[in-house]
Amino acid sequence: GLTKIYLQQKLSSEKDIEEKIATVNKKLHTLQQLTILLQSTFDFDRILDIITKAITSSLGFSVVLVSLYNEKDDSMERVAQNGLSEKVFEKLRKQKVPFSTIKNLMQERFRISKSFYINHKEMDLNNLDKTIDQIAYIIPEEKPEEYINWHPEDILIIPLYSKENKILGILTVDKPVNRYVNIIESIDILESFAQTAAISLENAKLFSKMEQLIKKLEKVSNISVLMNSHIQLENLLSHFVQATKENFPNYNTSIILYNQFNELEIKTYSGYTDKYIERINEMLKMGEGIVGWVAEHKTPVHVKDTRSDPRFVGRLDVSMSEIAIPLETSSGMIGILDIESEGVNSLDENDFRIVSILASHLSISIDNTFKYEETKRIANTDPLTDMYNYRFFIEKLKEELERSKKLSIPLSILMLDIDYFKEINDNYGHMIGDLVIRDLAQLLLNTVRKGDIVTRYGGDEFFIILPGTGKQFTHSIAEKINKLVKKTNFTNGIKITVSVGTVTYPDDGDSVETLLKWVDDALYDAKRKGRDRING
Repeated sequence: GLTKIYLQQKLSSEKDIEEKIATVNKKLHTLQQLTILLQSTFDFDRILDIITKAITSSLGFSVVLVSLYNEKDDSMERVAQNGLSEKVFEKLRKQKVPFSTIKNLMQERFRISKSFYINHKEMDLNNLDKTIDQIAYIIPEEKPEEYINWHPEDILIIPLYSKENKILGILTVDKPVNRYVNIIESIDILESFAQTAAISLENAKLFSKMEQLIKKLEKVSNISVLMNSHIQLENLLSHFVQATKENFPNYNTSIILYNQFNELEIKTYSGYTDKYIERINEMLKMGEGIVGWVAEHKTPVHVKDTRSDPRFVGRLDVSMSEIAIPLETSSGMIGILDIESEGVNSLDENDFRIVSILASHLSISIDNTFKYEETKRIANTDPLTDMYNYRFFIEKLKEELERSKKLSIPLSILMLDIDYFKEINDNYGHMIGDLVIRDLAQLLLNTVRKGDIVTRYGGDEFFIILPGTGKQFTHSIAEKINKLVKKTNFTNGIKITVSVGTVTYPDDGDSVETLLKWVDDALYDAKRKGRDRING
């Protein structure tokens, strides 16, 4: 009899062990299959779907809710579920739970392994009713089922941790499938699954960020191509901010450059009102504000929350993120590219990379416009007098004549040269002669009106374009120049006179060629008639 009882107990014990081994093997197999499934995709929504269905189909609970941490507003957002009605979940989705509420539940006394189990009986004792109201999903009209050892208001939180052990989110489960749950045994497999799920979610986020970065880099490339097509600074800047706004709608962009007084000035912008920019321009000073700090230290800045940065001098009624990058060319720092976006952490590390690349391309493009303008200036400038040369004169004459025809207004040209200039070179030398030409050039520049164009033709000859000026007033200007030259002491006290020829559109001709022929003839006649006179 005793032998029989002993054998029965032994068989029963062995059976229990076999059942436990089978259960463990089943759990391991389930985890293995779920891991393979999770690792098969980088699609974020697909991973969430796998997580929720796995828990309700294989891990012992009828209801699961996935909440992810939102760093921007320090809250938990419900993003996926299984076992709830769409109506209930839609209501939950709209409610963000402050992370402080979750932390209130993740106390050491509720810890089981890496998870947290809060029995409903603990609620009143620990004054957690308010916390429960904030995270519970059972709506009043839903009648909770009776469970052997699980109450509908019990809470089981399984945290989702990143590789750096930072909180990614939480899983909350309810309604055990067999109406009974062994918390200790359930935690084991749930946590193992949660760890794999967290890695998959983190990888999916990284993959998504990488995809977004690639798309942003493609947009940066498009903007760079656009910038290469502009060689004038004003056009370059306006097209840059326009293209940036089109490709990155959340970017409020401003380009700040040093003006002629070496002061910071916003040259162009998008996403702001003119009035706001006017106010900010008045506040821009070296060392003040985030932009001023960047200008002073020549160092990029990434501010995640402008309201918490004492350097910020803009709007304080809303939270902003800001990135400010120095613009540096071959001649040094010329300004700053500043990007703002509404919301805390609305500009992340990828945005910082993007803005840095944009700033680098913009700096190169601005430098190219400077070089182009300098090359153009040299090509259009007389090296002796530093005034425009004959090449520029012809270009401007064509433009002004076209404008005069369009507006039906007159246009006049003066052509003058120094009388007996050869004698100055013979008596004083060519170096003194050059100085006399430079003195005369400066006198002409100081005498004409704003908008008049003075150019050196070559040798001792000069052209002056007088837009919107008729014959009578042109003669008065010529007389003024003639008299002023006569009473001026030039280099070495040299006295000179000039002969002037004048011509006017439309009276004397309506083409560049005709006007130039007539003004040349007029000057020749003035010299033939005795010099030191005006003819036209």
